[in-house]
Amino acid sequence: RQSPLPAVLALITGYPIKFIITLLATLVIAVFLMASGDLFYEKLVRVLPTMTDKKTALRIVYDIETEVSNYVLTQAAINAGLGIAVALAFHALGMPAPYLWGLLTFLLNFIPYVGALTGVALSGFMAIVTFDSLGFALLVPLAFTALSLIESEIVNPLVLSRRLQMNAVAILLSLAFWAWLWGIAGAAMAVPFLVVIKVFCDNMQGLSGVGEFLSARELPNNGGSAAEPT
Repeated sequence: RQSPLPAVLALITGYPIKFIITLLATLVIAVFLMASGDLFYEKLVRVLPTMTDKKTALRIVYDIETEVSNYVLTQAAINAGLGIAVALAFHALGMPAPYLWGLLTFLLNFIPYVGALTGVALSGFMAIVTFDSLGFALLVPLAFTALSLIESEIVNPLVLSRRLQMNAVAILLSLAFWAWLWGIAGAAMAVPFLVVIKVFCDNMQGLSGVGEFLSARELPNNGGSAAEPT
């Protein structure tokens, strides 16, 4: 009877490989976009008929650039904080090279779900090899799991909602939906997709209600909108 081990290894390694391929393809597209300079903006201005449409389109594009950049920088900062927390926890538990584990955690956390599972598996394996007591060795993956859960379920949604001025519930729903639809790639793109949708809704009068739902704060009431009759 054929051993199921190759199939299990293929399942474990398949998701990170797919994510890396998607990431590389995204980076290639980004390089070409940056190399094109302002060509995209010039074409956008030329094809739109009215000055109002041109201004609206440029405002949407600039807002998307700003918000997505804020998301990437914020996510990197959150990952760095998780890496530092893991390094300190592993140092307290006596794991060898704890700061390398912190760096590995920082990199793995860019891969949704699988990154955390990989960190738990690797840290648990190394702890069992390093320590004589199995009970003490299990503290290492438990610590990694606890810190990862705090980051993913509490810190990440709250920080992103404040930094991007977005509804934390909408962020969690977006992560769940895109992860269900496209797996890891969908989870990685869930928040950028939500950012793009919110920017469009904020700049389109007919979609202002959706933009208000996605916003983290209530819109100020100035005694009536410009559309209301005077």
